[in-house]
Amino acid sequence: MTAVVGNFDQMLDLKVVNCSHKKKSSVDDINAILQALKTLDLWQSGKVRSLNGFRDMKRSPFAPDKNHLFLSIQKTTESLKRYMQDMDDESDEEGQLK
Repeated sequence: MTAVVGNFDQMLDLKVVNCSHKKKSSVDDINAILQALKTLDLWQSGKVRSLNGFRDMKRSPFAPDKNHLFLSIQKTTESLKRYMQDMDDESDEEGQLK
């Protein structure tokens, strides 16, 4: 089979490309990441960290006001229902005109 493939490649004048790739060890990458994390000192609990861009935020985004969320979803749902009803009415009117 390899002889047939070799003859086919030779007839089409295909160049044989040989290449090899060396597998790079991930140890260097892991050490670089660990060094960056050590300099950030993430595991020391004594420091207080805050994001200055969000200092005016009154509530945590992970504890939403469930009542407000429910009302917003309900309002959006009602709006979409009205939109869909309008679309149905327009399609009925177009069907009657034809």
